[in-house]
Amino acid sequence: MASKSNNLKQLILIPSTDSDGRQQSINGVNDANKVSRLPRWTKQEILILIQGKKVIEDRFHRARTGGMELGSIQVEAKWDSVSSYCKRQGVNRGPIQCQKRWSNLAGVLRRLKSGSLRLKKKKSHFG
Repeated sequence: MASKSNNLKQLILIPSTDSDGRQQSINGVNDANKVSRLPRWTKQEILILIQGKKVIEDRFHRARTGGMELGSIQVEAKWDSVSSYCKRQGVNRGPIQCQKRWSNLAGVLRRLKSGSLRLKKKKSHFG
């Protein structure tokens, strides 16, 4: 009878508990371990990212022309600075998010320039 009960639990996907009373995962996925997807970037957030990247790049350019050497550590610091700028403007995104979004934007721009990506025109319902 116990095996019939276990089979029924698996069929209707009721999570069972282990000997400690903790809920076991269904098909290897545990709700407690799910990583939620980050929210999409809004147009306003993207504009602030672009503005922040320009401000930080200008600072780094001035530092370079002033004789300071910048290494790979400075690249990480650059995205930390961009993220801090964005946070001061109300955009709560981390340095990795900023760097990835910038990279994606640069890729789209390259494809637009090369002609391999065309912007879709919105069609009116009336004509």
